[in-house]
Amino acid sequence: MRKTENLVYDNLIKSFCTFLIDNDYETLIEKETSELVSALKNLHCIGTSLGLMGCIRSDKDSLKNILILLDISEEKFKRIVSMLRQEMGYKFSTE
Repeated sequence: MRKTENLVYDNLIKSFCTFLIDNDYETLIEKETSELVSALKNLHCIGTSLGLMGCIRSDKDSLKNILILLDISEEKFKRIVSMLRQEMGYKFSTE
């Protein structure tokens, strides 16, 4: 009977991992993540409804960031806005 050999840990990982690690992509994701975290930290200006409006008007990505924090998809947000507009009497002329 043949004795099995123990693999060195590095060789095991190299032979076991079937995915590709792209350092350029990893760097890009890390940069985007750190930018998003910085943007989310800057949302502290929202303490009042006027602060919220100012924040949304001053930063084009602020609404997206707020929706991320609230865990609401853009589609769901659009539906909520449409429902509120309909309750206020707005008549939709398109889909």
